[in-house]
Amino acid sequence: MKKHPYSFPRDIQNLFSRSSSSWRLGGALGLAALGQFFFIQLDKPWTAWVGCGFYCPAVFLFLGAVGKPGKPPEGGGALTPRYEALGFFLVLMVAAFFRLYRIAEFPAGVFLDEGCVGWGAMKIAYEGWRPFSEMSTLLVRDQLIYYLTAIWFKFFANTQINLFLFSVFLSLLAFPFVYWTFRQLAGAPTALLALFLLAVARWHFGYSRFFHPAVQVPIYMFGTLSFWLYALRTQKAWAFLSGSLFFGAGF
Repeated sequence: MKKHPYSFPRDIQNLFSRSSSSWRLGGALGLAALGQFFFIQLDKPWTAWVGCGFYCPAVFLFLGAVGKPGKPPEGGGALTPRYEALGFFLVLMVAAFFRLYRIAEFPAGVFLDEGCVGWGAMKIAYEGWRPFSEMSTLLVRDQLIYYLTAIWFKFFANTQINLFLFSVFLSLLAFPFVYWTFRQLAGAPTALLALFLLAVARWHFGYSRFFHPAVQVPIYMFGTLSFWLYALRTQKAWAFLSGSLFFGAGF
């Protein structure tokens, strides 16, 4: 007697497996949302620990839902290293054009939030100011951006155009991490397409031109994702550590 090509118990097992992954992913997003809710309660310091308490299980649920990533896809339209490098370079040039064209003329001035970062960076670079808890009283509460800008001012004059050029530098610095992340997930052609979409995205080159503090977010986000995807596939300790450093800097 010929066997039926489908196995009923195996089909049920696969169904529950997919359902379990969906619940884990939904739970991870829900816990992460709760963690973010508590993180933004700036007037209550204890909520930071509660936010961490929600974020930690969210990370484990997410990793359980997506599983261990396999080898990056190479078939079906894979590019040679030379063409891949050329494509990356061309996309980077497009991104640089949108962010640098007539930057001395537009924007015409520095907005209040961005000016606060520049002011704090100059105090750090030239007056020895080392802020920590004082950040909660400033317009921009991200400590790292002040110190990074101060380092930039150590090498370049503290002018408006140099402040904007630092913003462009930060925006372009995220591109290798964005590319590496998508290349590990979907291969080189898809990674180049994702990079091009970011290069011409109005919100991103707009933030880059007038030094919005959020321009640094893709660096930490995709730096974390790219190193952790690589670490999950190769089990390299240095990759786990690098991803953790980007994750910590993003806070």
